[in-house]
Parts: sequence; C-alpha cells; structure tokens
Amino acid sequence: MVDNKSIGSILAVVSGCAIWNIEIELERYIRLGLMGLLFFTAVGSYCLLFSTLFITIFSLFRPLEILEDSAVIADAVVLAAIAVPVTAAAIKIFLSRDFPV
Repeated sequence: MVDNKSIGSILAVVSGCAIWNIEIELERYIRLGLMGLLFFTAVGSYCLLFSTLFITIFSLFRPLEILEDSAVIADAVVLAAIAVPVTAAAIKIFLSRDFPV
C-alpha cells in the first residue's frame, strides 16, 4: 500500500530533479526505496524477535529510574561490560577487512 508520504517523497524527488535539471530514472529510485524499506523491516524484525525471546540490553536502560536517582549501578556495569568488548571486537574486525564503500 502506498501512503501519502511515499507519494510526497517521490513527487519531491521528481520535482526537485526537474527544477535543477537532474536526470533521474524513477524506476531505479523506487527500487532503491523498496530495498531500503525491506532492509529496515528485516533489521527491525530480527530485533523484535530477539527481544521477545531473550532478556535484552533494553531491560537495563530505565530512564525514569535514572531521573529519580534510583537507577541500579549493576545495570551500568553490565552495559559497560557489554559495550567495551563488543565495540573493541567490532573495531578490530572492521580494520581487518576490506569493506566496499
């Protein structure tokens, strides 16, 4: 189903290209938008799946408790214990591979 925002986005691109004399193949633009939608739907879907199957890191972030000064220090320690090694591993793997840009 195509909504008004999608139609508005397509019209904005088409009219912007016409104003600045930029050639665009509308079919490719629509294909790109569809692939983007499918990609983010897939990412959201597996995030939802894992959050329903397991206790996730989202359970460790409780903004109301933080604002009321009743946040648990253990939550911060667990988040840091996850963030530091995972970030270090991601950087190491990223630097060792030749990713296409």
